Amino acid sequence: MEEPEDKKFTGCYFFVHRLKTSAAALDFRELQLLSPALRGPSEKLSESRRAFLTFFFGRRNLSEVSRDEVLGAAAAYVALLRGLKPSAVGVGGGSAMHDAGGAPRGAQLGDLGALLKYSWRNILGAPVDTELNNTTFEIAAVMLNTGIWLLGYSDHLITNLKADSEEEKLKLAHDCLLKAAGIFEELVNVTKEFPREWRQRPLDFQEEVLTTFRCQAIAQAQEVTISMGVRRGTSAKVLGRLALAVADQYTTALTALNTVEAPVENRVSKWRQFITFKHDVYKAFGRHQQALSTMSGDAKSCGDAVSCVNAAKPLSDKAFNEVMRYSRLPPVKAEDQNSVAFVRLLVQIVDEDHRKLNLENDMVYYQHVSPTPPPLPDSSLITRPQDFALPAADAIWDAVNFAEIDAAVVAARQKEVAGEIEVAASGVEGRAAKPKPSSTTNCRIT
Repeated sequence: MEEPEDKKFTGCYFFVHRLKTSAAALDFRELQLLSPALRGPSEKLSESRRAFLTFFFGRRNLSEVSRDEVLGAAAAYVALLRGLKPSAVGVGGGSAMHDAGGAPRGAQLGDLGALLKYSWRNILGAPVDTELNNTTFEIAAVMLNTGIWLLGYSDHLITNLKADSEEEKLKLAHDCLLKAAGIFEELVNVTKEFPREWRQRPLDFQEEVLTTFRCQAIAQAQEVTISMGVRRGTSAKVLGRLALAVADQYTTALTALNTVEAPVENRVSKWRQFITFKHDVYKAFGRHQQALSTMSGDAKSCGDAVSCVNAAKPLSDKAFNEVMRYSRLPPVKAEDQNSVAFVRLLVQIVDEDHRKLNLENDMVYYQHVSPTPPPLPDSSLITRPQDFALPAADAIWDAVNFAEIDAAVVAARQKEVAGEIEVAASGVEGRAAKPKPSSTTNCRIT
C-alpha cells in the first residue's frame, strides 16, 4: 500500500538555535606591549577574529555564504588561538609543541591567552555574561558557535529546496549536521580542560546540554536520510527502522536535557517541547511503516498490519497535540506553523492508511486483529558524527622566540613582587604607589 503522490512524508522540520550575542571587544594587539615579537601574531589574531565573527553578527544573507567559508574562518582563528598556549599538551587531544631544541616552548608563561579576558553570553537560559582568562574557553566558544551555525545552515538548505538542486542541498544539509555532531562530541573533551576551580560553567557548556545538541544533530541528519529514502522509494521496512532510531536519539536528548539544573526559560522550554513532539512523530512513523511492510511480501498479514496502524494512530494524534503546544510556546514565530504542517501531513497519511487497512481487512481478509501490536523491529542508526580535530597551531608562531617572552614575563613578575615587598615594608597602607603594569589592565601578569 502506498500513499498518494502528494502525501509523501518527505519534509523535515528543524529547531534553530540563536547564536550568542557578540562578545565584548577583544584586541589581541595588547600582547604587543609584552613583546614586539608578538606584533605579527597579535594583529593576525585580531583580523582573524573579526573575519570569524562576521558570519555570526554581520547579518549576512545565508544564501550568500558557503559552509566552507565559515569552517575555514573558524579553523584559521582556532589555529592562531592554539599558538597562545604553546606548552599545553593537547587542547582536546592534541600534542605538545616544541621548539627546534626539543624543549617545550613557553615553559614559564604557559598560556599567553591568560593575559586576555574572554567572554561568553549564554545561548540558553538567562543572558548571563561569563568571563575567563583562558584560551581553551575561547576555543570552546568558537566550536560551539560553529556547531550552532551548522545546525541553522542545514535548516536554511532544507527550507529553500528547489527541484533542480534538491538532492544536492539535502546531501549538503546531511553533511553539515554530521559535522555539527562531531563538533559537539569533541566539545565534551575540550571543556574538560576548563579550570577545575571553575565550579559553575555556563549552561551552554554543560555536558548534558552538549549531549542534547549532538543527539539533535544526529537525529536531524537521519531525518534527511529518511526524506531522501522516501523520495527514492526505499522499502517501508527500512524506513521504519530508520525512523525508530530517530525516536531513540530524541529520547536520549530529552533525558539529557531533563537532567540540566537551570531556571525555567522560554528557549529551553521550547527546545524541550520540540524534542518531545519529534520523538512522537518518528515513533508514529516507525509504527506506520511497520504496518505497510507487514502487508508486503509473501508473508503479509492484514490483521497484523491493522494492529500496527491502530497503534500508530494515537501516536500521530499525540504528536499533533504536542506540536500544537510547541507552536504556542514563546518565542512564537511565523515559522512555527511549518512544524504544524509537518505533523499534520503525517496525521493525514496515518489516518488514510488506518481507514484503508481496516476496510480491506473487513471486506477481504477477515483476519483477527490483536489489540496488542507486534513488537517493533530493531532500530537502525546509520548516521554517525564526523570526527572533528582541532587544527594545528598557525605557522606564524614558529618565528616567535618564546624564551625571550618568558624572560620578559619573569622580569615583569619580579618587578611587581619587588614593588609589593617595598609597599609592605613601608607599613603605609594605600599610600605607596603601585608598580607600573607590564601592559594594559587586561594583560596584568599573574
